[in-house]
Amino acid sequence: MKRREFLKSLPVLSLAPLTLCQIPGGNQTGSRHLIALGTVACRLARNYSGKLAFDTIVMIDGENPSEHQEKFKFIKFISPESIFEQFGDIRITKGNYLPILPLPKELQSHLESLSGELVFLSGLGGVTSKLLTQSIGTHYSNISQSIEWIAMMPFEFQGIRKGAQAQLAIHVLAERKLEPTCLYLDEIRRKYGNLSIRSAYQKADEWVVAELNDG
Repeated sequence: MKRREFLKSLPVLSLAPLTLCQIPGGNQTGSRHLIALGTVACRLARNYSGKLAFDTIVMIDGENPSEHQEKFKFIKFISPESIFEQFGDIRITKGNYLPILPLPKELQSHLESLSGELVFLSGLGGVTSKLLTQSIGTHYSNISQSIEWIAMMPFEFQGIRKGAQAQLAIHVLAERKLEPTCLYLDEIRRKYGNLSIRSAYQKADEWVVAELNDG
């Protein structure tokens, strides 16, 4: 995919400068596979599956968001309980740090079975998407595949904590010399004005779908 109009430089987060580069490999078969990581990305894949130009769609999350399971490959991923603290009925993560986990065998095997181009889509800000993004980015590579990372960066109104978690995930990829395309969703509000939250999310979805199809 070509560079996006809204791709921005990564902010410095008190880290040393990082060298970024594309992963080698080409799309030899012409096949394209979307791998949606976490709830936000899986919901987008489900809602817009008819408009997405991919041969297969893989959804990885704690719960299957699709009512039409035959259209998708679903791989269940449960975040480890050890990263959470419980306060009554509220469960939150222990600080901003989230571990880099080994890849489940089912996930590793399925990714290796695909040929062509793999596009990993993360809706960053949530726990599952961050765990999957940094864990796959750290442990998975295949020189016979063309691999691209696209990250939806949360709106500012979603809170500072989600924004910080998203940036930390991007820096994990960058430290592995992976160059994600960051789609900063606040560009939607800058382009279209003070939209309602519902309209902002809809415009953001449409933008992400267009970027995914721009292969």
